[in-house]
Amino acid sequence: MTELGYRDYIGALQNFRVEHPLEIELLAMSSFLMDYPFADRLYPNALAVLKRLRAAGKTVILTDGDVVFQPRKVDHAGLAKVADGDVLIYIHKEEALGDVERRFPASTTFLWTTSCES
Repeated sequence: MTELGYRDYIGALQNFRVEHPLEIELLAMSSFLMDYPFADRLYPNALAVLKRLRAAGKTVILTDGDVVFQPRKVDHAGLAKVADGDVLIYIHKEEALGDVERRFPASTTFLWTTSCES
């Protein structure tokens, strides 16, 4: 199996289903993941902070993850709407900073992350 660099929940469920095709209960897990209330898991006042930052200047959400689940999480959490759709999702965001600069050139940049890598 290839290392993706992110947690592939949907792929893991699909692999489990292939290995256990009679586990029908797994379908409930996929519904749980797809319908998860991501907005309930935001930091307190996160959307208000983003709105305030947006009023001060161009605000872009930079995140990493898979091509299906991560955009859904960002959208369902209300983040994409607050950022007026300015959302960039990469497999490894730290490896895409040059592309971010190309897409959103700025004289001053502030990066805030909730990722803690050791």
